[in-house]
Amino acid sequence: MLVVLLLSTISLCILAWMSGTSSPVAPRCRACRYPVDGLCRVRCPECGSDLHRAGAIRDRRFRPAWMFVGATTLALGLQVAWQVRWGSIEQMASTGALI
Repeated sequence: MLVVLLLSTISLCILAWMSGTSSPVAPRCRACRYPVDGLCRVRCPECGSDLHRAGAIRDRRFRPAWMFVGATTLALGLQVAWQVRWGSIEQMASTGALI
């Protein structure tokens, strides 16, 4: 049962993490993250990067991978706490591990 719950929790965390990997934000310079919304110049006023170059303007913010790590750690912690509370962890552990 622990394995099934663990695998389902991990797969749900992966699906949640992959479903919304980016969100739109105001356009920013990729080099220095200066907001370039409404600029009529070709260069970033902060760092001088060419804004007409492909990929120079960043308009999406990516969610950090640490959200997945945190969600998985939380789910595993809750599972272990539930197992310890109800005393069933002793039944699953080997005798050598308990001694």
